[in-house]
Amino acid sequence: MQFTLRNALVACLAAFVLAGFAMGAAQATTEPSTSLLVEVVISKATVILGQYASSATHDGLIPLGGAVPRGDFLHFEVVNHSPESADFVAFGKRTGTVRPRQIGHFNVLALERGVFHYEATFTGGRSTVRGIILVK
Repeated sequence: MQFTLRNALVACLAAFVLAGFAMGAAQATTEPSTSLLVEVVISKATVILGQYASSATHDGLIPLGGAVPRGDFLHFEVVNHSPESADFVAFGKRTGTVRPRQIGHFNVLALERGVFHYEATFTGGRSTVRGIILVK
């Protein structure tokens, strides 16, 4: 194939079109934003889930109102205040057995929007407490 001015113009046009598509795709995605602390407190019959972001001045945590933004890094801290051992599962991750008055941890990157279920199961699977986490 002979390299001509016409071929060069077609190649340049194709490069600009592809660059435009790539820039549009980059703007449509969510950038990784912040790290959130998801504090889970397991008691005898309930699970309380709190979501917190660090403040702009880094002098504390502020409650996150509403859904978790997609792209955020979630650090789960599971505190067991029940009299029996329990485990906690969310986003396909599990703490393992958390004994009474102990803390379990795991981390998740919230890559997809949707409704995600969590559950805490007490020793021997006798009872389970379930809930949902929303990612927008």
